[in-house]
Amino acid sequence: MLPNFLIVGAARCGTTSLYYYLKQHPQIYMSPVKEPQFISAQFLELPQKGKGDIDLARNIVRDSSAYEALFESTKNAKMFGEASADNLFYHENAAPQIKNLLGNIRIIILLRNPIERAFSSFLYLRKEGKESLTFEGALKEEQNRKNINYSYLWLYKQNGYYYQAVRTYLDTFDQVGIFLYDELIAEPHQFIKRIYNFLGVDTNYIPKDIIKYNASGNPRSTLLYSFLTRNNRFKKIIKPLVDSIYSEEKREVVVERLKTSLLNSPILCAETRTFLLHSYREDILKLQRLINRNLTNWLIDE
Repeated sequence: MLPNFLIVGAARCGTTSLYYYLKQHPQIYMSPVKEPQFISAQFLELPQKGKGDIDLARNIVRDSSAYEALFESTKNAKMFGEASADNLFYHENAAPQIKNLLGNIRIIILLRNPIERAFSSFLYLRKEGKESLTFEGALKEEQNRKNINYSYLWLYKQNGYYYQAVRTYLDTFDQVGIFLYDELIAEPHQFIKRIYNFLGVDTNYIPKDIIKYNASGNPRSTLLYSFLTRNNRFKKIIKPLVDSIYSEEKREVVVERLKTSLLNSPILCAETRTFLLHSYREDILKLQRLINRNLTNWLIDE
């Protein structure tokens, strides 16, 4: 078996939450590796050069047999997929690679106000101890980072130009579902039901835990956050006991709730927001026409 649908991005738009919601559905099988990044591994120069990129590269599935092995246990699932969010950013190469390998499958795209998405991505890398610059400083360094071959996650601003990426997928695939992050936050149950409908599975199923996974922000306790999210000797010792008490899904819920309770996000300054809004305005208007959705709330300079 190979995937018959993919969540292709965008990063920091709810792809992790959606992955876990879909994973609970009895008719859906999700790859045990959320982001194998197999598609982009076929054309990117790896490992990339950002801080921590070499560690991420170790988890990338590069071999086709290893990718196929991720879907050996699909059992009686009707739909099976994965969620490599870099496929939207690398759309020019990724879309034809997907079509060639997997055929005319269903594609899910999640979109978020690009300004909020950019700042969320910055906060995420800072929370992970990778980003050392201010947001404004990182924006100035973005092109240099791209030239040096940092991973797409470091390109905060460039990730928010959705129009051409979405158009590429609409031109390449017959079934492309475009969903907005705002709807996920405002009405998560209705949002998930629309996803189920797009995938053609039972829409009456309700996920057990509706929480926000992989939240960005600034942990109040760096020590506790590091313990929860990074490998250490004590965690290896107690892991067998925890595994015997909690299922994988339950462990994820507990960890995410603990992480989220620690987050204390700073505020994006007004001048930077205005700068980004002016940069994105034309792209947002073109996207709005392309997908026939009202995106005027993205154009408000708060």
